Amino acid sequence: MTTKNMPFPVQAHAPTLRPGLVLWACLLLFMVTASLTALRVDVTQGFDELAHLSYVAEIQDANGAAVPLERLRLLDPATMQWTDNDNYLNHPAPYYQLMAAMAPRLIGAGAGAVIILHFANVAIVGIGLLLMLGFGRGLVRADAEWIALGLNLCCIRLLIELAGAVNNDNLAFLGGGALLFGLGRYLRRGALSDLLLACIGLIVASLAKLTGLMLCGGTLVALLTLLVWTGKRMPLLHLGVVLLAFAVAAWPFVAFWLAYGSPAPDTFAQQSLLRDGAAAAGWAGQARMAFPAYVLMFLTSFVEGWMPVLSERTGLQWGALAIPACMLILAMDGIRRAGVAVLVQRRRDSLAMLILAGGAAAAGVMLVHILFSYQRHLATGWMMDAYPRYYLPLLPIVPLAALYAIRSLPDARHRRLARGLMAGAPLLFALIG
Repeated sequence: MTTKNMPFPVQAHAPTLRPGLVLWACLLLFMVTASLTALRVDVTQGFDELAHLSYVAEIQDANGAAVPLERLRLLDPATMQWTDNDNYLNHPAPYYQLMAAMAPRLIGAGAGAVIILHFANVAIVGIGLLLMLGFGRGLVRADAEWIALGLNLCCIRLLIELAGAVNNDNLAFLGGGALLFGLGRYLRRGALSDLLLACIGLIVASLAKLTGLMLCGGTLVALLTLLVWTGKRMPLLHLGVVLLAFAVAAWPFVAFWLAYGSPAPDTFAQQSLLRDGAAAAGWAGQARMAFPAYVLMFLTSFVEGWMPVLSERTGLQWGALAIPACMLILAMDGIRRAGVAVLVQRRRDSLAMLILAGGAAAAGVMLVHILFSYQRHLATGWMMDAYPRYYLPLLPIVPLAALYAIRSLPDARHRRLARGLMAGAPLLFALIG
């Protein structure tokens, strides 16, 4: 019997991807791989974890109270007992107070207490990632864009490695997720509750570290400025909430300024780390780099930082660094196009406004980061400040900007191909890493 003679029509449906299922699978894969990282991470390698754990132990010894930076010490990783070495961290205490409350006493406790904190950080990053996925879902047009965005968030190897370690960048990431999720909803609805969530995200990121305040605060200020530029009136109550949030977020760094003369205190331990580290690496005796050469070195190291390794890179791994480099270049074109749409055409395009606000904040922080790092290079020879993990609170801005640039391609086939390559690239990069 042919299809034509059947009593009812039969239609052949091509199999389709279910974006929600794909992204839940990616999120599950992220949580599993981050949890495996939490089980195997060595606290003496990677992201200064021994220093962060030592800060937590100091808070526990002080019964939850903040400890002056100059009194911080380092633990012996073998015995988890105090040494006479100074701790070089210069961050606010709230993240470490949270960690101190979540684990048994670290002094002499062994690996069990550390693993509890590792899994706590996996949970913190997982919540932040969910918020960022929700933020992106409200901005993209098509399922293909949604899948490409989700893969570019869930398959970041740097984030997977960081999530399984004790590090205040994880709390900053959670704050960035809350900020972006709240701002995305605020642009669509204009509700005070959404702005409150964004402000809570700002405070959380700021309590983690100074770059959290700079990135999230810069994004919030830039976005509100763009709203006014495109003709929206901000209610006085909303502005008051934002000002109050900034006052709370900035207070730890005002306190640092009053106590140490800087929001990023240059403690004796910090100075020793730079001086001794530069001498051990052989940088101290070398001629200092000219500023243009230093900027090029900094940006190259920044791209390398997206694939953290503890041994010599293979040729394949070096080649794979072209993936984040191309993504950043594509994102910069998207930011440029968003700037034309908002600043020149005065379009109130939510996606363009968020891309432009986040891009401007990240660029401003990058400029300060380079200038600050160059001063340390001139003083000591130090050359290891280009850490991309500092920028993770604004992680979705890069793939969203890249998608915005892809939308400008005139041919639909080229757009599909570009989105497909963008979706597959993070998986390939993670596997090579």
